[in-house]
Amino acid sequence: MPPTVPSAVTDAGVPLSATELAAALCDCAMTRVVMGAAGLPLDVGRTRRAFTPAQRYAVIARDRVCAWNGCSVPPAYGQLHHIAWWHRDGGATDLDNALLLCGFHHHEVHRLDLDVEHVERAEPGLLSTLGSPTGGEGRRYVFRTRGGRAYNAPGAVPAGGARVEAVPP
Repeated sequence: MPPTVPSAVTDAGVPLSATELAAALCDCAMTRVVMGAAGLPLDVGRTRRAFTPAQRYAVIARDRVCAWNGCSVPPAYGQLHHIAWWHRDGGATDLDNALLLCGFHHHEVHRLDLDVEHVERAEPGLLSTLGSPTGGEGRRYVFRTRGGRAYNAPGAVPAGGARVEAVPP
């Protein structure tokens, strides 16, 4: 039977689930320490780079609310997420690779292992004509499963006025 691997823990020793760890890797400074069987450190990884306060303000000014399509949680409850995940995809910690998500949707993106794509214009089946809640153009995102299927795509307001949303698989 292979040896069990201890879970990631906080400084206080509280175990973290895989989802909590993935979300924490997005928005904090964290260092990996690999311990040997004798309890001695074998390797200390590099610190995970967090977004700066200035980057957070810039993303808030751009996105204004949670970027999950249909969510309007204000930025006070938001967290920055790496579009190309820092730890999974080697994504950069810069404005082009950041979006604002409320805590719930940030955890959902990690729990469901979703990819995020910024869309400039409508593509077949994904209408993106909605602007931001403040009347500006805003940015629109498509959240996709690892298989490429749209999970939460931008909706549109057709002539009749009823909002159309993509339905999760």
